[in-house]
Amino acid sequence: KAECPAVLQMSESQPQVGRGVPCLRCRGLCTGFEPHSWRKICKSCKCSQEEHGLSSELDDDRKIGRLLSGSRYSSLTARLKGGDGGRIYKRNRMIVTNPNISGKDPTFDTITYEWAPPGLAQKLAMQYMELIPKELQPVAGTDGAWQRRRRLARQLPLHDQDPAQCRGLAEGEHGLMEEFVRSYKAEALGVGEVALPGQGGGGKEEEKAQDKSVDPSRAPEAPNGALES
Repeated sequence: KAECPAVLQMSESQPQVGRGVPCLRCRGLCTGFEPHSWRKICKSCKCSQEEHGLSSELDDDRKIGRLLSGSRYSSLTARLKGGDGGRIYKRNRMIVTNPNISGKDPTFDTITYEWAPPGLAQKLAMQYMELIPKELQPVAGTDGAWQRRRRLARQLPLHDQDPAQCRGLAEGEHGLMEEFVRSYKAEALGVGEVALPGQGGGGKEEEKAQDKSVDPSRAPEAPNGALES
């Protein structure tokens, strides 16, 4: 059965990224991601593209860096070294080391959080993490970390920021979308602040943007990225 020209055009414009990636939900039953012609699912198993693996952490940080650049939160980004002038999110990791004295010889248990609110003292950072359900805490190598990145992929699609990632925009509409992006960065974009009751409103988002260059081959960390107890 022949498909109509509109469906064929949509199928041809589907991104090639992720083709053949196995489904994380089907556990081997899927032959690999095959994009549907117009729905955001796999033709083979009907699961979403997010279920078939995610972009790299560096790609995630690039996406958030693009979102925050040009806004009053650009201090949370850094300029990519040797790049095209783009910015990358300075994602803060948190490493917590706890002594384990249950055995004869003391050992240490280390927990790495793939993301943590930046600029916090260790005690407050841990208070924040403990408010998140344990199964959703972004501990490296756990389902909670994967769920966080899956939510980012769903909540921050590239076509919300970049006209080049959109399909069907007329030539004159590219400039209108760029103006719309500038407008929502100025009027609607916000970054949450973690603070104890009555101690918020520090205005950190108003700090001057950092122009320090970073190596694009590795995801940057904030200065307080390692916290130890």
